[in-house]
Amino acid sequence: MISKLIVVLLIIGVVILAGCGNQPASVSTCDTADCFVKAANTCSPSVFTSTEAFGVVEFSSASDCTFTKKMVSIASETPAIKSTLDGKSMVCTYERGAFNPKWLRYLILGAEKCDGELKERLGELLPVYVAQTYNTAEK
Repeated sequence: MISKLIVVLLIIGVVILAGCGNQPASVSTCDTADCFVKAANTCSPSVFTSTEAFGVVEFSSASDCTFTKKMVSIASETPAIKSTLDGKSMVCTYERGAFNPKWLRYLILGAEKCDGELKERLGELLPVYVAQTYNTAEK
């Protein structure tokens, strides 16, 4: 009877330990860009949501020194632009200790190290923006 109890307790212990080993790293939530940059520089999982003039962007960093830029919502009156960018994201790579804080302020900055639908959509919109800016400057 006691040996069965010991076996059951050992099995329960192994299951508990195996479950603990598979837990994902905890993700910290940052309230400031500085907090996020510090976490990203150490490749620590963290999340930061920023409200900018152009919209709301969520940034997340991971332990493999990647970070994700997700356009939560764009502040645009144009439905076509909203549908083009809202909810789109891109995953970018960087070196430990070399996270550029400017990547949080400019969506397109550093995009050469990124992949994803947001990068593709921004690439489609960039010529349109440049053309509009050029036409406005001529007037």
